[in-house]
Amino acid sequence: MKVLVVDDNINARKLLVKMLVANNYEASEAINGKEALKFLKTSKPDLIISDIMMPEMDGFIFIREVKKNPETKDIPFVFYTAHYVSEKDHLLATALGASRFIVKPVEPRELINEIQNVLNEYEAGLIKPVEPIVQTEEEYLTKYSERVVTKLEEKYSELEKTKNFLDAVLSNMDDCVIVVDPQLNVTYYNNKVTEVAGSDVKLGEKLPHIIFPYETIDLKIVSHETFETTITNKEGKIIYFEGIVSPTIKESGESTGYILVFRDVTQRKRNEAEILEKNRELSTLYSVATIAAESFDRKELLQVILREMTAFIGVACGSAYLIDENTGEANLWAHQGLSADFVEKVRCLPIDDPSVVAVLESKKPFVSQEPLLCNKHITSTEKEHNIKNVIIFSLRSHEKVIGFVNLTIPFDREISDDDMRVMESVGNEVGIAVENVRLFEETKKAYDELKLLDEMKNEFLSNVSHELKTPLVSIKGYSELMCDESLGALNEKQKKAMEVVSRNSERLRHLIDSLIYLTIEKAKKIEFRFNLIQIVDVINQAVSDVHPMIEKKGLTIITDMPDELPKVNGDTDRLTEVIINLIDNAVKFTPKGGEITIAACEEPEMIHITVKDTGVGIPKDAISKLFKRFYQVDASTTRRYGGTGLGLYITKSIVKMHNGQIWVESEEGVGTTFHILLPKICSTSLDE
Repeated sequence: MKVLVVDDNINARKLLVKMLVANNYEASEAINGKEALKFLKTSKPDLIISDIMMPEMDGFIFIREVKKNPETKDIPFVFYTAHYVSEKDHLLATALGASRFIVKPVEPRELINEIQNVLNEYEAGLIKPVEPIVQTEEEYLTKYSERVVTKLEEKYSELEKTKNFLDAVLSNMDDCVIVVDPQLNVTYYNNKVTEVAGSDVKLGEKLPHIIFPYETIDLKIVSHETFETTITNKEGKIIYFEGIVSPTIKESGESTGYILVFRDVTQRKRNEAEILEKNRELSTLYSVATIAAESFDRKELLQVILREMTAFIGVACGSAYLIDENTGEANLWAHQGLSADFVEKVRCLPIDDPSVVAVLESKKPFVSQEPLLCNKHITSTEKEHNIKNVIIFSLRSHEKVIGFVNLTIPFDREISDDDMRVMESVGNEVGIAVENVRLFEETKKAYDELKLLDEMKNEFLSNVSHELKTPLVSIKGYSELMCDESLGALNEKQKKAMEVVSRNSERLRHLIDSLIYLTIEKAKKIEFRFNLIQIVDVINQAVSDVHPMIEKKGLTIITDMPDELPKVNGDTDRLTEVIINLIDNAVKFTPKGGEITIAACEEPEMIHITVKDTGVGIPKDAISKLFKRFYQVDASTTRRYGGTGLGLYITKSIVKMHNGQIWVESEEGVGTTFHILLPKICSTSLDE
């Protein structure tokens, strides 16, 4: 079925066409009665659906012409209108031959059903083509004129109301609205435009460039795009505007002009500028804080800070001074943009110089009217910078002025209160950082001196230990020969004397070995010879070495261990030294008649060794310090037990090198037990 849709409203027409096509109709379209009549000359639809109010030829004239033509008078005709909706309109439409009179809007499904009903009725012959009731031209014109005039009056009234409403809205809105023709001649503007631009905007004249700085060709480019412009108002203040341009276009695509809607965004621009300024300030403060936290060199720190601050203020020249209380001078540590001659002249300022005195007396940044506070030193190079004055802010550490920064200010640069606050914050931040770096430098210097002294001490101990060991070998060797009477018979008194010499030479050897161990450990040159060893053999060897000393003191030594244990990966000599040190410690603190028990057993992953005595015990507060270098429980000048305080330190060091653990349990008046754990080598590991 073919349907012709006639409507000047493109949206309504296209929508109806889409609805018809979606329901399997073949739809054609025309924008008014005149165009529809041309269509009917070449094609005959099964149904015509037409609006009434249309340009050039409205619906009433169109149906009149259709019903006059014998070729088209039988085509069912349906009016579909939103404007001619009165009973008289309905009667005129029927009188002119319309089959249906449908008032917009109608639900799409209802409209399609109504159209289908009309077609079905015609096809079934239930209704015949409607013959026009109006026959004479005079009768038609009378009725038509009556309806048209009435409708025009109604439309005029509606337009007046709409115009008044729009005028009220546009006149009271905060946005500026200007309507222009294609040549940018003003056809309308609201009251807000008058407030902003005054008499610059006039009806019929071209839109001023101060409001919209575009020509017609540019306007097409910026249509629907946001534009920005500025206007200087009557008070001379700059007002920022932001707006959008929308073209007014006919259905044919021809432009009838443009509508400009824009608003005052001055406050927003100010807020944005303030935010940018705050971001700049925060960025500078963050950068300064980062630099201050990461720098460990005062000169480098001050040079970088000076570069940051000259960039922040936007100036070329500056200098940074630190006050030396020892010399009574302010010394130049960093500078930028200053000539070499000028730098040499102001490298040191006496503490009573007016510039330094002013800094010491002022707690906040201040501006001096004397460039660099040193007019007598300014050279022609500095004068070329057009210097107006200088801003100075102090570097403070805990309310104490430790230095200051000078920034030269040219004539075209104004310093705001916010700038001053930033410089005050930077002065406090950098002052603390500079003081911290100074303390760090002093601490590092003291540390380096201590390190050098420590190295000298280690070298001295190493040299002395080796120098002492050489004659000690001879002393011990000849002592043993004399004790054995290899050099001749000795009486009892002589034998006892030689035993004292031999015993003390052994003590001296042990002391020298401890010092040598300490020296090579400090230099990280200790060598270990690791092998798979039987810890039972190590313990037996150690007991054998110290047995004479145990017997001499009247002590009993007990060993409690199996004949064999799983092997450990260790250095035989070093582990023997560990057991001897622990037995020696037990002998030293166990009174005559006491017992020393050495035990060893196997645990899931370790070999557990214990050296237990029935001695005096160790105070609880001393246990945690026991393995420290040179520590002695009895450190008084009258101490009874002697020793260097290195034995247990060396013992723990050796155990640690074997990936083992050592700890102590003790109770005063009962005794002490040392525990050692060494990783065992299981049989599967040996097989691998």
